[in-house]
Amino acid sequence: MREFELALLRRALGVYWGSLAETGGTLIGLAGGKLMEFIAGAIELEESANARQVWDYLQQKLSGMDGLCGYQWPSVGSPLGKVPSFVIITKMRGIILCDVVEDRVLETAKYGAQWKISEEGTWIVSRDIILSAFAREIRTRLGRNPHLCDPQTGELSVSVRSILLLSQNQPQDVGTIFDPEDIWASVFYQETFAQEFERFFQALPTFELTDALLDNVVSDLETTRVFRSADAPQESAPGEDEDLLSTLVRKSFDHSVKLDPMQRRIAIQLPDGPQRIRGLAGTGKTAVLALKAALAHKNYPEFKILYLFNTQTMYQQVTDWISRYYREETGESINSDNLHILHAWGGQGQEGLYYRTAREHGLKPLFFRHVKNRQDPLASVYRSLLELTHRRLHPKYDMVLIDEAQDLAPTVFEVIFCLTKEPKRIIWAYDEFQTMKDLKIREPEELFGLNDAGEPNVPNASLHGSYRGGVEKDFVLKNSHRNPRLTLMVAHGIGLGLYRRSGIIDVLDSAAAWEALGYNVVEPKTPKFQGGDTVIVERPAEYSHNRLELLLRERKRDDLELISTRVVDSFQEECAVVADAILGLVTHHKVPPEDICVITLHTRVASEHLMALRDALDERGIGSISPGFVEKLSEFKVKGFVTLSTPFRAKGNEANFVFVMQTHRVYDDTTFRARNALFMAMTRSRGWTYLSGVGQSMQDLVEEIDAIKSYYPQFRFVYPNTVSKARYGLMSRPVE
Repeated sequence: MREFELALLRRALGVYWGSLAETGGTLIGLAGGKLMEFIAGAIELEESANARQVWDYLQQKLSGMDGLCGYQWPSVGSPLGKVPSFVIITKMRGIILCDVVEDRVLETAKYGAQWKISEEGTWIVSRDIILSAFAREIRTRLGRNPHLCDPQTGELSVSVRSILLLSQNQPQDVGTIFDPEDIWASVFYQETFAQEFERFFQALPTFELTDALLDNVVSDLETTRVFRSADAPQESAPGEDEDLLSTLVRKSFDHSVKLDPMQRRIAIQLPDGPQRIRGLAGTGKTAVLALKAALAHKNYPEFKILYLFNTQTMYQQVTDWISRYYREETGESINSDNLHILHAWGGQGQEGLYYRTAREHGLKPLFFRHVKNRQDPLASVYRSLLELTHRRLHPKYDMVLIDEAQDLAPTVFEVIFCLTKEPKRIIWAYDEFQTMKDLKIREPEELFGLNDAGEPNVPNASLHGSYRGGVEKDFVLKNSHRNPRLTLMVAHGIGLGLYRRSGIIDVLDSAAAWEALGYNVVEPKTPKFQGGDTVIVERPAEYSHNRLELLLRERKRDDLELISTRVVDSFQEECAVVADAILGLVTHHKVPPEDICVITLHTRVASEHLMALRDALDERGIGSISPGFVEKLSEFKVKGFVTLSTPFRAKGNEANFVFVMQTHRVYDDTTFRARNALFMAMTRSRGWTYLSGVGQSMQDLVEEIDAIKSYYPQFRFVYPNTVSKARYGLMSRPVE
């Protein structure tokens, strides 16, 4: 592209930070029509032909409606035995609870509160009372939401009705065994369930819930509101300027946080063995793992559960999420004896898995100073653990969840395998694009080591197919909940070098591999790509749940403004430019300093560079912190202060405004790790991203970015004849 064309394009896109130009744009629908989501849970594992018959009917009856229908979901804090068989949430007919009673009720007592279900004298609590209590909890939860409850009358925007299906009783039993005045729910019978449900359903009042209100209902009932960021207020301040960037970011959070269907399936299912979760930055891997840990801890309190992570700045966030969800669901604190949330290493200040395991096996733990000169210090200490114990570690965990698995060496996985009881419920999540140490993603056989017979502890085939009950072994999360669509695509395009002047760095070679990342392949119409093929892939709007794109286009602004670039002549100039831009955000756009994160790619001199920026911000009256350099690493975000960091230290965190400095280093890095680091830095952003760098290398990178923007929301390129694909060998496998 010629220089004058680039200049015109940059001006049109408003990429100079001082302009923040408003340009027109065509509105693209970000959400298509919704249909009923069916959440089967463990129904396939239950010995209940009656419940499965009802389930089949509900799938047929409700399939064309908007909403969710779950088997024993959501629990709204109740133990599994006190959750109705089916919870149905619809936009038009409200909430319906349906409980299938598998036993024949022979007698009732205490005004129907007790049911006798066997001649031997077995009595249970009335399922009708359990239904009533469950419905009351639903009303209480929804009543706390101002969007769903009239504050003056207390009236809900949605009704809650209940059905009691007496599968083993007959109609004449009501009036003899049951007193009609003691039954709160509508009573149905197995043989006539379809006809009775049809009449019941048609008689229900109709509602006009919007998608947003339906999302509010779901997030309140499944308790996922606890994953809402603390810095995401519900509403804008009265009289606030609608064009301020802080206002737009705030509005982008003014909706509920609910799981998407894939996240929900992962969270509520308990595998009978190893399970892998693949997902890009911002797809909710950490939230899903935290929810899975809390649910397993609630439903199986006797389980010993380990949640393992590698970035120390994530400790507080993960602990808060698990604790808050568990407390919402049970009203109690987690049992720290049975649920361990540990950093992979740990030390005297904060215990971690290595430190704890070494001590438990009578070994003196190694510290970083002992192995700091090793190529991978963490891998080294875990290797010593295996060697000194002769791989005879004591199995103690019933379930292990591993976050950031792409950064952990095989020795870590082998130790975890030894520490996990049969059937080896090890669930690991990773992002192929965020590996900092190795460009090759390893399969299970390479991760978990060999047994005494020299065979893989976890064969690759162990991730094929599904476990009993339809629990999948290998998941792919496609929906990006954090990043705007543009941010993710530019980060991908740079990471792969799709428009690099000297040629593509790496590329996915099949439609299945692109689709696993959330793209649709427009061309070619073949499963595998060949050299010379024109490849066109598009990222659909429905896979991007960040609302900034829609908000900008509603205001006739181009969402391409979400990423801007700046070329400078020196680091000193870059420091001043970034500090001035931050001052503008804080003073003009009313952005809280804690919503801003600055990441430098020049990690070898990061301490000096970040201190220089810190001084520049101080001169402008803006406070800042440097976690891991000056302040504690666990204090990544502090109210009233801008966060200054590096890509690795920023992992697992996010910010509304992200500045990436020294970005020019990407263009000349022949190891391509700088491109991975830039991908990691950019995908911390929930809003605006500002990239700066020095000299011609930065100018060359700007040309790459402009080329990506010119085709957005597509990538268009010619598939190369030769390209190294070691990094993405795993992703090229079709998803089971």
